[in-house]
Formats: sequence, structure tokens, C-alpha cells
Amino acid sequence: MDTKLTLNYRLLIIGFPLAMILGMVALVNTEMYQSNTSVLANAITLDLVLTTPIIYFLLIRHKAVPKITVATVFVLSMISASYILPVEDQNLLEFVKTFALPVIELGIVGYVLYKTITIYREFKSHTEIAPDFFDVLYTATCKALPAPVSGLLATEIAVVYYSLINWKKKKSYEHNEYTYHTKNGIFSVIYAFMGLAIVELVAVHMLIAKYSHMWAWIASGLTIYSLLQIFALVKSMSRRPIILDHENNRLRLRYGFFSQVDINLDQIKKIELSRKSIAEDDNETISLSPLGLLDSHNMVLHLHEEHILMGLYGRKNKFMNLTIYADERERLNAEILKHLQ
Repeated sequence: MDTKLTLNYRLLIIGFPLAMILGMVALVNTEMYQSNTSVLANAITLDLVLTTPIIYFLLIRHKAVPKITVATVFVLSMISASYILPVEDQNLLEFVKTFALPVIELGIVGYVLYKTITIYREFKSHTEIAPDFFDVLYTATCKALPAPVSGLLATEIAVVYYSLINWKKKKSYEHNEYTYHTKNGIFSVIYAFMGLAIVELVAVHMLIAKYSHMWAWIASGLTIYSLLQIFALVKSMSRRPIILDHENNRLRLRYGFFSQVDINLDQIKKIELSRKSIAEDDNETISLSPLGLLDSHNMVLHLHEEHILMGLYGRKNKFMNLTIYADERERLNAEILKHLQ
């Protein structure tokens, strides 16, 4: 069966939901709608949130399009219905929002977790080493969801996993694993920052609460979630070391689950053992660490070709030179040079 998408078929897949939405906009502005409001409002709601996703699914079911995009079409159709229909005609739509939307959300998360477990088992069957959780999670979300959403969901699940679920410490490291958090004092800096944030959280909450309790709790919630992210980063750093993959001739650079990149050893032009700051006008050099001036580096990798650093929420940054920190930089440098000679 042909799963490839021709240009015309792509236009059909994209154009059908748009045509349905535009058709409903036109219908709402007719005299027929005004004289049959109750009946047509329900019909429009069902056409958008039920008929449109079903026909979209039939269009893509044998094509190389992620089936999870049906959920995207459902959500977009529901949002469109909210704007198309007058507020007083949204009784059925409100029912759908109340009961169907949570089911869709749980279904997406469940589908991604199922994909994660499946890919984890597949990776485990090909190697004796336990697969890295975030690598498996990111692979699963990329297979299940479109690019912008996959990075977002992978990050959110990783925050929960590393901050609240994974409490098992990594007791030892393999010879080809290199830590980057034990000698640079970054944990002390992060914990000091978290302590200040907690003090500020209480003070800001009390100040805003004088004017609005709702906004005070919203501000506090955002701060607590940010602290949870930082705590997850701290825990993931010790669980995701830098790996020199001799078998595949690759250097796997990670900074917790906040950033990562795989570099073929043949792509390394030279290694500079340096702590020199990046010049402001240097557009080719970036840091593996997302913490900026709070963190430091002691190595600079110069590459033959441009690479992409994957960051938080799926952000991508291009670079030719990358600054990193390794607790055992001399040993890491020596091992890489063996491959370059």
C-alpha cells in the first residue's frame, strides 16, 4: 500500500479541516441559522468536533502521517467552534469540553507512555546496558507527535520523572562515562538560587495576595513549577553523564535533560583545554550548559561541520564550536585524541 503523500493529497489533508471550519463560519452568518439556531448549533458542533476528525482520520489512516494528529484536529476544531458559535449556543460544546477533552489529554499521555515503554524494551533487547530514560522518551514522543509538541511533552514528562519518580542514585560510572557536576560547584550555585527563590516566593505571594488571591497563587504556582524543573535538572545531571561511545565512534554530550548532542568523533577538528569566556561577537560558539554565566566550562570542541544542540522543549541551536565542562577533562581529552590520531 502506498503511504507516500503527494502534493495534492497533502493539500487535501490540510484543506479539508479548513474547508469545514470556513463552511461553518459561512453557515452561522446566514438567515437559516438565525431561524433554526438550536438545531444548527448542535449540528455545527458535531460536524466540527466529530465529523471533521473522523474524516481526517480516514484520509490519513493508510498514509505516513502520525495518527495522533487526529487529536490535534479535534482540539483545533473545538477551539474553532468556540469562536464560530455565539456563547449562548454552546451548550453541547461545553459538554464536549467538560467530558471529552480530559479523555483526549489522558489518551495522548497514555499513548506516549505506551510508546516509551515499547521503545525502551526494544532498546533493551539490543543491548545489555539499560537505555537512558530521556533518550527513549524523546524518541517515543517524536514518533508519536509533531515536532513542536513532541519536545514540549518530553520535557514535561521528564520534569515529573526526574523530580518526583526517579530516586535511585547512580552508584558508579562506567570507564567511558564522564561526570560534569562534581568539581565545578554548580550544585552549590543551583541550591543557593533555589533557596533565594523560595524566600522570594513567600514574599511575593504575600505582596500580590493583598490585591488578588488568584494572581498570588498563579505566580506562586509558576515559581514552584520552575523550582521543580531546576530540581529535576539537578537529579538528571548525575544520571545522564557524558558518554564516549567507542563502539559507534560518537561523543554523547548531555547536560541533564536540558540539552544534548551526539558528535561523530571524526567531526572533531581540535580540542582546546580552556576556560576562556565566549566572545560576545562569536556566533559560532555556544555552551552545552543552558545556565549561562552561572556555569563554567573547561573544554572547547571545534568541529569540521555545523551541528545542532537540542535544548529544553525541543529548541535547536546551531554551532561550530561547543564549550563543555568535564570533571576529568584530561582523561576525556586523551581518549578522544586516540580516535583522532
